[in-house]
Amino acid sequence: MISIIETDAKGIAFVTSIIANRKDLTQLSFTGCKAISDNALGRLMGTCQKLHPDKLLADAKAKGDNFLTAIAQHQPGIEHIDLTGCNTVTD
Repeated sequence: MISIIETDAKGIAFVTSIIANRKDLTQLSFTGCKAISDNALGRLMGTCQKLHPDKLLADAKAKGDNFLTAIAQHQPGIEHIDLTGCNTVTD
């Protein structure tokens, strides 16, 4: 079974499809996708339980508070996340 999807031209419709159909993903790349938001990444992290936050590749500005909240709520076993360049994360 394929567990990696790379794309640079997808948006919220693609995210919605993943949430509905591919909860087993272990790696996903949205690098360069301007339409991917913190909210969309949060929804993914809340649904795709096998997806480690460091394996969800996206522009750093897309990873923010919603992304981190979803990880805390749905993947409490995560001990390390690389937030280098994620300037939208607040205290």
